Amino acid sequence: MAEMFNPTSIALHMFNAAIMGVAIYFLLYKPVRAFMAKRSGEVQAQIDEAAAMRAQAEALTREGERIIEDARRKAEETIAQSASAAQARADEITGRAMEEANRLREDALADALKTRVQAREALRDETAALAVMMAEKLIGRGMTDEDHARLVDALIEGL
Repeated sequence: MAEMFNPTSIALHMFNAAIMGVAIYFLLYKPVRAFMAKRSGEVQAQIDEAAAMRAQAEALTREGERIIEDARRKAEETIAQSASAAQARADEITGRAMEEANRLREDALADALKTRVQAREALRDETAALAVMMAEKLIGRGMTDEDHARLVDALIEGL
């Protein structure tokens, strides 16, 4: 047992433990630490890259939404303009149709009035001719133009 507490043996064991500690430090701890640092850097780079890609994707999404909204707005404007143009065209056509209908109505009224006046003149002439014929037969003599005009005026006033 005396050999267990031998100071030389203890010093050699301590020296051996120190060498083993240094060897483990250089052979295991330092490479593992370097590997872990490198791996942490790679993971951090991947995280940063993912964050950058996410930010880029969000920017592209916002840009796409803006483009879609612009297209929607332009489509609505186009539809509104088309509806407005169609309404204006319909109003124009309706206006022209109303003008044409009014013109046709006025022409028809004018034609009716003209026909009425012509019929009245024809009736007056025929009535005058009949009156003259009746008067000639009744009187048995010829009538002058003055007699004829008075008789026509008297008949017209009677109508």
